[in-house]
Amino acid sequence: MDFLLTPWVLWALLALALLIAEAFISGFFIFWFGVGAVPAAMVAGLLPGNIVLQLAVFAASSILAMIAGRPFAKRLYKGGSDEKFGAARLVGVCCMVTETIDPDKGKGMVRAEHDEWRAETADGSVVANGNKVRVLRISGTRLIVEPIAAAQAEHCEEED
Repeated sequence: MDFLLTPWVLWALLALALLIAEAFISGFFIFWFGVGAVPAAMVAGLLPGNIVLQLAVFAASSILAMIAGRPFAKRLYKGGSDEKFGAARLVGVCCMVTETIDPDKGKGMVRAEHDEWRAETADGSVVANGNKVRVLRISGTRLIVEPIAAAQAEHCEEED
């Protein structure tokens, strides 16, 4: 049991606890302290009696991790990446109507990126099977689409 009370194990447990806590807490702040505790654990393994050095390494490592990770964290929280994920990737995509979109009957299906989606038109119009449409937005599990004129349909490549 004395093994659990050694300084490097305490630092390692602190690092692990902080990294796990980050998953349950909103924001991206505690993570950097968890990262800073790792070098402090290494120093504690080499110099177990020097708590001042361990604390200094912990503070410096945490600050450096925050500074180095700031661009990543900003991109993560502001959605700085141009990549779209999930259903949002379909906005702007052209698709083929596979079942006539008829708002009066509450029916309509389109094929978008190898998947079948329920669809409805933004303006409430009917779009026949075989025509192309463009996804405007997503509402729940339905794609809200707009018909594409025949002249534009030639230039509209389906996203596969």
